[in-house]
Amino acid sequence: MASTGKAAWERHFKGKGAIKTSVKEDSPLYDDAGKRIGNITRGTPIVTLSVDEYAALYPIRYNNKIYKISFGKMNKPLGGRVSGVKLKPQDFETFKSKQDWKSKDLVRSLCEEISEKRIDLEIGLRDYLIDLTKYWGGEKVTFRKDYVFDKGINEIKKDYGEILGALACCNKDILNKNIKPATAIMSFPIRGNEPLADYYVKYLNQKYTVSAKSGTTTNTLKPQDVLALLERKKKMPNWNRKGVTKLMRLVVGNTVVQFPFKAINFITGKETLSASALEEAETFKLATFPTKKYTKSKFNDLIKLIKVPGSKHPTIGELFYYTEKYIIQEANKKYNPSEIFQAAISDEIIYVKYNIAATAKQGVFEILESDASKDVVEKKIKWRSGNSRNRASDKIGLQP
Repeated sequence: MASTGKAAWERHFKGKGAIKTSVKEDSPLYDDAGKRIGNITRGTPIVTLSVDEYAALYPIRYNNKIYKISFGKMNKPLGGRVSGVKLKPQDFETFKSKQDWKSKDLVRSLCEEISEKRIDLEIGLRDYLIDLTKYWGGEKVTFRKDYVFDKGINEIKKDYGEILGALACCNKDILNKNIKPATAIMSFPIRGNEPLADYYVKYLNQKYTVSAKSGTTTNTLKPQDVLALLERKKKMPNWNRKGVTKLMRLVVGNTVVQFPFKAINFITGKETLSASALEEAETFKLATFPTKKYTKSKFNDLIKLIKVPGSKHPTIGELFYYTEKYIIQEANKKYNPSEIFQAAISDEIIYVKYNIAATAKQGVFEILESDASKDVVEKKIKWRSGNSRNRASDKIGLQP
């Protein structure tokens, strides 16, 4: 740690909340009141606490207790803020052991992990998470007037709300399905291989698929997920000949790089790229994006159509990016995915929205009824992409 003290604090710690670091060298250890109580050895992992002003004797969390050590005895942060704040199901060891849980077992496991192992979280946040978990797990809880921590509310609503929502389904029957916690099972597909599903609630012979929401957006759904859901629900015959379905099959059937070139003739309804141009486009790869090593004359019609800014001879990366951008623009006009999206998820997904207000520290769950859910997706679902002129990382998908 730099010996400049306050300057180092302002550079590495000020305003950053709880920070994971370690002890630079053997150091005296003090209690929270500043009384020396022993020593702490070099290399010991610690978490610094957030303070408003620099302190030469600095507060830390170690072994789940608050102590102080000399600021100069600490190393620089290990990668910045430790909290992050990581509250998704996959951020908890609890869900690494198994995915199916009964309510009481899940509450016990989570509370133990938060209390004993999640030292990356501020103490006030940990206390709040434990109280929330117990409350939605069916236990009686008296919430404090205030829980002191810097950040984490948004992550509770967005991420930990998935876990709380499953508990609420079992213990508060927010789905209005007469679910009893004693025999209900919660399942969390933390590998992310289930389209739109954040968790399942299994009760008697029923399995309810739930998508957690913290705002006005829905989860991303890939074309392959839409087609799979339609097949599973035996609705595909109604969609086989529609343009939006054909476009989805082009997405599924081609690589990220190849898709725009294979789809442009479909979108324009004419031969924008000849068979010879398409054959040459098959040689395009991410590694060739910075180059202009292609027969420009074969792509003149495409270049004129997509209007690459300031370039009469664009790179392969620019050809890819602006062709994909043009396709998305036209697809949202001609093949809007809202209706097929709704057909795929109807009677399949229950949307559960979680929010926290100052007047309701336990939070509030709202079930988006079928009409409300339909209104959300029909008006806002669009084709989207996260690719660029030098990145082709993912296939286009559907999202508000």
